[in-house]
Amino acid sequence: MGLIHRGSFNDKRCNATYLEHRSQVHRVHWNHLHPRVFLSCAEDYTIQIWDHTERYSIFEFFFENEVKDVAWAPFSSTLFAAISGNAIVSVFDLAVDKIEAIGTFTCYTPKQEISLTHLTFHPMKPVLIVGDDRGSVILLKLSPNLRSSLKTMETLDRPKFLAGEIDKMDKLLTAAKVQSAPLT
Repeated sequence: MGLIHRGSFNDKRCNATYLEHRSQVHRVHWNHLHPRVFLSCAEDYTIQIWDHTERYSIFEFFFENEVKDVAWAPFSSTLFAAISGNAIVSVFDLAVDKIEAIGTFTCYTPKQEISLTHLTFHPMKPVLIVGDDRGSVILLKLSPNLRSSLKTMETLDRPKFLAGEIDKMDKLLTAAKVQSAPLT
C-alpha cells in the first residue's frame, strides 16, 4: 500500500497519514500557490490531489500506465503536469476540466522503449522540462491558452496574484467536497 506521511522536523513525529494509493508512491509535490494543497502519483496508475487538512483525496485521475512524476505549475494554482509509463506528458488544469487532461504529448515512438523519469516546470517561462532514463531532456512550450496565468502573474502585484490563485483553488476544493459529501 502506498502511504504518504506528513510530519514535522520540530516535533519529530508523524502528524497525518494519507492512504488512497494502492501501491508505491513515486512523487509528492506541494502546490506553489496554495498552502494546503499537494498532489501525488504512484504505480497504481493514479494521481491524487489532496487538501492536507482532509483525510481523503479531493481529486483522483486514472491513467493507462503507472504515473512516474507530477509537478504543479509555478504560475497557476490549478495547472499541473504528469508523465506516465507510456512516455506521455499530460497537462491538466482543474479550472478548465476536473476529469480529463487538457493536453497530451507523446515523447517517443513505442519502438524506442524509453522511460520518462522526471518532469518540472521552468520557474519563469511557459515551458515543461522532461527527462528520460537515457539522460535526454525535452523542452515543451505550453500553448498560449495555458500561458494566461503566467501573463497575469507578471502584470499584477504578487500579493493580489497569490490571493486570486488561492481563491481559485479554494472554490474548486469546496465544490469537490460538496459533490463527494455523503447523503444523509
